[in-house]
Amino acid sequence: METILTPPCGFLYKRVNGKYCPATSPKDGTFYYRFPLPSTPGGHVSVSLRTRDAEEASRRALVLTTSLPTLSVPNLAEAISILLRVIKSRTLPASPREPGTVAVAAQSPVPSSSAPEPQLTPFPRVALSDIWFLFTQKYQVASSSLGCYRQILRNFQNWTVVEYADEITRPLAEEYTRHLFASKISARTELNTLKRIWQTIWPDAPNPWNTGLRLQPKERTGVFRYRRLSLDEARAFHRQLRRERDQRRSPDRGRIIRCRPGDADRRKVIDAQLYDDLHDALYFAWNYGMRVGSLANLRWEDFSTKLNADFFLHIPPKTKGTKPWPLEIPYLPEIVTLLVNRMVRYPKPPTGWLFPCLHETYTYHPTRITSVVKRVMIAAGVRDDHRGRASMHSFRASFITRMDEAGCPSGITDSITGHAPQTMHDLYSHSCITVKRRWLIRAIPPLSDKKGEGMGR
Repeated sequence: METILTPPCGFLYKRVNGKYCPATSPKDGTFYYRFPLPSTPGGHVSVSLRTRDAEEASRRALVLTTSLPTLSVPNLAEAISILLRVIKSRTLPASPREPGTVAVAAQSPVPSSSAPEPQLTPFPRVALSDIWFLFTQKYQVASSSLGCYRQILRNFQNWTVVEYADEITRPLAEEYTRHLFASKISARTELNTLKRIWQTIWPDAPNPWNTGLRLQPKERTGVFRYRRLSLDEARAFHRQLRRERDQRRSPDRGRIIRCRPGDADRRKVIDAQLYDDLHDALYFAWNYGMRVGSLANLRWEDFSTKLNADFFLHIPPKTKGTKPWPLEIPYLPEIVTLLVNRMVRYPKPPTGWLFPCLHETYTYHPTRITSVVKRVMIAAGVRDDHRGRASMHSFRASFITRMDEAGCPSGITDSITGHAPQTMHDLYSHSCITVKRRWLIRAIPPLSDKKGEGMGR
């Protein structure tokens, strides 16, 4: 049986299929060592010991521990580089056998393998687990993209068995690109994000993700077609979401409660808030074709009626072209009723996010929204077919399709959705709010089955 020697400071743990387990876990995984290092951000450092053997991991951890008093490093990347050089250069002297332990032999901690030494790279050696910290230190990630970027990096870390960033070569990047195409996910977003991360951290080094999208035709780069929803399908989805929201109703739905690990009651409260926000956000998605990111970033300040009661201002976080001015979107009866019903929940005029739990979930756990919407759609009988995917983005496809079928000019539709196919035309064309409202009422039927049913209740 393998014996694990406990280092004098810090602790050992394993990484198994992208998840971290205790060092005593029976699962087979790579050992990591975390120990205090005051000269690094956070006051500690985690380094891969690059072995799956418990005894060998204990020896290497002891080697790193004996070198602590002499280390003085300015940042995490250089700390890991120094620690790896210590592992390759230092050996642990033999110690007398203690009861219940295995004597540590004086041998090199470097694994004896026939694999050639990796070539020197123009950037220091950094573990993949530390890339997110370095990236956020150099690149200001928008709050709406924070969770998406982090999830993309985690997907790659869970897929590869490589431990260090300098071992990511172009053939490995091409293999991961083929994996993305085979998985039928958004390869364009994934590869562009990984390319941005590598370019931000190492701007002068060769970027292995430069030619990822050239491996497949343009139609295989993850651009999906979203199917439109009929009025019956949209109402069936809305009714199913309302039923599940009522099952999770809680008296604390008006405020955000952060979840603590293992607290099932607080998790139920957050789920109730998320379903409540999604139920009300569907009215904006159906009547205006808003994306999930736009719904999550709506604020009460956008609906101020002090200047004009005919429309509210909205700046979409994602558009085809950059627009320096906000969109003027007219009020509709369903939206006014919804805002009034949500406003009475607060003892004083509300401020901040219109859908606070939806905003927090979209910022930190965007896949949670996707899974909830997909599960509710399947329960409502709305599924993917030859016309495309059925998701939250289908409400946007339905809105644009209905506006086109009603004969609405594309300029008015673009002024509501935020698309900018004709930049110069938008500079000189200003659609009237009355005309926008007339086309919306003509093209978009009410989402509720009955007048005022379920809106904000």
